[in-house]
Amino acid sequence: MQNDTKAPGAAQKDSPAQKTDTLARMIEHLEEQLDQMIAGNETLQNELEEERKRRAELQKVVDDLRQQIERREGLATAQEQLMAELTQLKGERSRLDAKAQDLERRLAAAEQERRAGQSKSERMAAVCDEAAEDVQAVEAQFERAMQMVTALKAQVTVLSEERDALLGRVRVADEEARKFRRDRDALAAEVEESRAALDEIRRSLTDAVLTPARAEAGAKGGGARGAGSA
Repeated sequence: MQNDTKAPGAAQKDSPAQKTDTLARMIEHLEEQLDQMIAGNETLQNELEEERKRRAELQKVVDDLRQQIERREGLATAQEQLMAELTQLKGERSRLDAKAQDLERRLAAAEQERRAGQSKSERMAAVCDEAAEDVQAVEAQFERAMQMVTALKAQVTVLSEERDALLGRVRVADEEARKFRRDRDALAAEVEESRAALDEIRRSLTDAVLTPARAEAGAKGGGARGAGSA
């Protein structure tokens, strides 16, 4: 009779199978959430791969910029060499000017001696003409050298401006890469914390469902043994 009176009350409680089904559905829901988080992590990995590719492209741009800077430094070296040659040409011009002045003095002396010999005067005039041609040739070279120096100065100015602009772009790209790494590390930490929290929830749910079921099963077993002894 005691067993008959307890049967309706026991039927109103959830059975361990129902609790297990409930727990299974909860675990399945949590696993779906975990799959969504994993899918989001895969998306993050794809974005990271794209960022790596973009950084590789930026590195290529940096290498190109460095090569351009090296070429510009080569142009600066060439300009220094040209300035040295220009200085040498100036010295040569000074020497030729001194030579021309000397020839002029010699020509004046030859003019005084012209009466002594017409042939000697003609020879000196030929030497003077040759020296004048040399001076004119050196002056033409000097003018061309000055034009080249002016053109090189303009090119160096333009290249310096381009170099400053490119270095600015490189600094902006490095800052963006550092910011992306910080965001990636923060998101990875959040994913790890979410996984740990999910594992803790799963353990808590398992303990919360299985422990009462075991206690109830133990209580029923004790009641059955008591009824048998009676």
